[in-house]
Parts: sequence; structure tokens; C-alpha cells
Amino acid sequence: MNRSFVEGGVVNTYWDLAFPILYDNPLSGLAYQLPDGRWQPGYNTLDLREFYRRLWAVQDMNDLNPGAVGNHSTNAYIFPALPWIDAVLDGERDWNLDATDRDWIDYYPKERMRSLSVAHNWGVGICWMSNFTSSDKAKLYEQKTRQSEYIWMHDSWINPYISPAQHVREMPQPMLDWGMNGESVSYEPYWRKTFADSGDENVLVTVWRIPDEAAGRILVGVFNYNREKAKDASVRIDLDKLGLDGNALVMNDLSLDYTRGQLASATARKNTKQSANFERVLAGLGESATFDAKKGVLRIKNLAPHRGRFIGVGAVDEVALATVRKQLPQWLGNEVPEKARDFGIAHWRTRHIPEGTTMAATCENEAVKLGMWKRDDRIVLSVYNSGDKNTNAKISLNMLYLGLTKRLLWQEFVRAQKLHGEGSVKFDYYNNKVVVTGLAPKSGALVGIRRY
Repeated sequence: MNRSFVEGGVVNTYWDLAFPILYDNPLSGLAYQLPDGRWQPGYNTLDLREFYRRLWAVQDMNDLNPGAVGNHSTNAYIFPALPWIDAVLDGERDWNLDATDRDWIDYYPKERMRSLSVAHNWGVGICWMSNFTSSDKAKLYEQKTRQSEYIWMHDSWINPYISPAQHVREMPQPMLDWGMNGESVSYEPYWRKTFADSGDENVLVTVWRIPDEAAGRILVGVFNYNREKAKDASVRIDLDKLGLDGNALVMNDLSLDYTRGQLASATARKNTKQSANFERVLAGLGESATFDAKKGVLRIKNLAPHRGRFIGVGAVDEVALATVRKQLPQWLGNEVPEKARDFGIAHWRTRHIPEGTTMAATCENEAVKLGMWKRDDRIVLSVYNSGDKNTNAKISLNMLYLGLTKRLLWQEFVRAQKLHGEGSVKFDYYNNKVVVTGLAPKSGALVGIRRY
């Protein structure tokens, strides 16, 4: 049985694939006739291909391409249909974590993941279900975190089924801001050892090259594949092959710092349950990483079994950084805040628009002074309250001019965040507004808005 319909701009598809479907012409399903005249049933692979081709055409007729056609494919990828599918859903099984000490990684070993479950093999995204059962909710939370870190190693990084471990339902914001969402990012999996190697078959090392950020960046994923013992990982990175040798380099302990921030936030909110979950998750990540920029050696101590760390290494564009320093408004001082650097403010393509000269961002309060740094897919707003009263800076944006409108409706999103300073940020994409609330007199904030 199948049915599909267009509702609210989304093609919805329902399939019941519990049993093979026989048609009048069984050859369409790769069936064949036995010598005694009976038919050997086949799987309706080619019929599924035709069905998904039809869905693609329906999307085209309704101006919905690039679209969002997906199917459930746990342990049975329908290869002839994949050219007409945007994503497949795998992992539709249930794991009782109290019945065994085995976890999700044990059931999906690296050989299975490498051969079947890497999006680059088939040209479609892979989304993963996360059906675990346990009387210990903290164990459940930790196991979903392990699953996410392992899945990320295979370049699959948006998995809404990870709930309630929301902090890893997608690659965290700091990794996206490091540049992981860029169109030019390339994936080098752990089995190729192209740019980095640990020398330990149980320490998997994946590298993503991010050439468009600063003078070049990489994200390094380090995963302890040993199911029983913590590891001290030493990863040698080939800086020369990456084109980073001789450059000033910085190391950013992205996933560790992010998890520490989540713990601090939960503690500040006095959410004891969340705090306990993050304490347990954080304990498995090991110690802070160290990086020898001259030798290209990254070290992580005490990485727990079946846990992964994600660390950014990047070259500094000294010229662009010096240029931004000169452009900083007086309230910011002389140093570019670290989060703004990670966000990509210091780049040869950045255009500075000084305070009071931008027409693409306006505030109804004349005491609020706006400046801007602009790139093709992002802006950094300088928001300064020059008045003598607290204010909520309500800023209107020309999103189209700023390049912040979504071009691919199903594949892009736009977010705003505070990179530095006072107040908090609220973003209304559909009404082209951003509000900095609680801005004290003679204080400011840096706000980053980016299309991902």
C-alpha cells in the first residue's frame, strides 16, 4: 500500500513495506518463473523506483524542489530508488540497555557503517532513529549521546530522533559556526587516514576540511572505538598536506567547551536532572585537549569507551584579523572576541559598514548605534546603547539585501546569536527583526546572524 499527498508545501509519503508486493507482472519486482511454472516472488525494487520518480515529479510541479523525499530503509536500502530520494531513515530497532552491556555502536560496527551507512556512498542523507529502553534515564541520555558522536563520525549530523538528548540532535552550534555547514566542506573518513592518524586501530580519526574559513580550518573527530577501556589519544595531523604548515594555528575544543556550557546553563537554571545528565556526559569526554601547532600533534587524555570528541584546528588570517581590530568601535576595545572570530568575522571577504552608515539594519531608538561586518551568508551586528536608560534594541533588517533569506527551503536555516556583550537576543526571521533585550546604558552587544 502506498499513498502520497502535498500538504502545507511538504510531500508526505506513507509506505507499508512489511511484505513484498506482487503485481500482475512479477518481472517488475525482479521475480522469475520456476521450471514447474510457479513464480518466485521478488522485491518490488523497480516499482519503488518508479514511485519515487513520480514523487519527484509531483514536487517539481508544485515548485518544491530541491525537495524532501525520504523513506524508511533500516537494513534494506533500496538502491535503484536512491537517485530519486533525498534521505533514508535507518536504525528502526529497539535496544534494551538493561538486558545487556552492549550498546548501539556494538550493533552497528564500523564495518557496517563504512559499507552501508555513509551518505557519500549513495548520495543521500542518512537520518537515524534512536529507540532505546532503560529504567535508568541517565543511562538512556548518555547512550543517545554516544550514538550521536558515532554517527557524526560518518558525516550524518542531523538526527531529530535523538530526543530527549537535545544537545546532540544535531552537530552543536559551535561546530556549525566553525564552518561545518559550508558548501566547500569535504569529508575524509577515518579509514582513509588521509590527513590524520592515531596509530591505534581503536581510535578512529575523521577530518573535515573547511577551506573557506579564515586561512583554512579543519574539524577533527576522535572516537574511542574500544568498548571497555578509556583511551589516551595522540593524533598526528599532516599540516603540510592540509596546507596549514607554517601558519599561525589555533585549536578550539569545540564539543568539550559546548558540553561544559550546557552544564553551566543547566546549573544556573537549577535544573538538577539536566545537570546530572550533563555531568555524566561530560565525564566521558576526558580532559581538555592539547595541540602542538609545530608538530601537528593533538592529544586527548581519558576518552571514555565509545565516546567521541570534536576539535577545531584553524589557520589565522593575520591580515584580516588586524583589519577588524582597527574597525572595532570604542566600546569593544582592541581585541576581537573569540566567538566572533570563530563565527568568521576576520576574513578577506568581510565588508565593514561603520556605525551610522548601514541602511540594511535600522533601529527605532536613536540612542542605539548600529555597525556591521558582512559576508555573503552572515553578518555581525555591533549594537551599542549610547543613551542613559536601559533599552530593548528593536532592529529591522533587509534580509534579502543581507543575503540572509533561505534559498533551499528544506536544506537551509537562519539563526541569530549573541557573540559578545550585554543583553540577550531574540530573532524573528519571518518579520525581519532582531531584538537585543536588556541592553544597559553605555553598553553593547555583538550579534551574529547566519544562513546555515
